[in-house]
Amino acid sequence: MALAYFDFDSDDPAQTELVLMAMAAQMRAAFRATDIVGRVEPLRFAVFLTDCTDEALKAVEGVRAITDETRASLGISLAVSMVRSTNEATLEDLMGAADRRANAVKRDQRGS
Repeated sequence: MALAYFDFDSDDPAQTELVLMAMAAQMRAAFRATDIVGRVEPLRFAVFLTDCTDEALKAVEGVRAITDETRASLGISLAVSMVRSTNEATLEDLMGAADRRANAVKRDQRGS
């Protein structure tokens, strides 16, 4: 199993609705019926991949790539993190690890 985080920031609050609509459409198209997609915060989405296959990993990468193509036009930044687990980790453990990784990606992007 794995948990992927998609954490957005928007320079323009008016763009938030566009980001949400674009993410919802992309996630509906990219992920499988067995994957659990949820909105964790206003601009943070989590996807619980119940069977972490190559297909599932390609879906995560596909959402990131589509967002890369459109983020400049929407004035957003994106941090993607993913945590895989094969042990007895809880969902809370995975969410905490994915959150820490997303925050590290955001710090790296800002250069701090």
